[in-house]
Amino acid sequence: MTPIIALHLAAAILALIIGPTVLWLAKGTARHKLLGRIWALAMLVTALSSFGIRVVNHGQFSWIHLLSVLTLVGLARAILAIRRGDIGGHKAAMRGLFIGLALAGVAAVATPQRFLHEMVVGWMPLLALGTDQDAIPDMASPLRAFFVDVQGCNIRHCGHFLPEEPPGAVADELVGVFAGGGV
Repeated sequence: MTPIIALHLAAAILALIIGPTVLWLAKGTARHKLLGRIWALAMLVTALSSFGIRVVNHGQFSWIHLLSVLTLVGLARAILAIRRGDIGGHKAAMRGLFIGLALAGVAAVATPQRFLHEMVVGWMPLLALGTDQDAIPDMASPLRAFFVDVQGCNIRHCGHFLPEEPPGAVADELVGVFAGGGV
């Protein structure tokens, strides 16, 4: 992995981790503003670093770089909106940016010859947790068409909020995967 790809990936992962927190925090608080600025900086680094990554299109820019341009425009729009007191415009721009980030991550994993695709599909196990109350009885089955090592488990007596409802059962499944024992 080149340093520019590592920087791009680290900034994108940081933005994916911080993003939901910023979106769900009480708005206008010092914490929301601080984490929002960190998130915006991570998004800026993600977008700018992408211009140094040109492995997909033989050293040239590709359509993917248009997403980075849209990200830079969206960040500017969101910052201008909040400085003007346009909370609705700021909120819409930030939500759109986060959704775009999540979709770009999915696309990076789903696109062959991309680093994330090779990493996830090639060697990273995927744990698909479901519940006995889910509409999809076996969460792992549809994923096996895309991933090599998919393990699945249904946790009993649980609704849709796996981390909150049975945290011990979720932790046990995660420990099993990380310890190499499977589910």
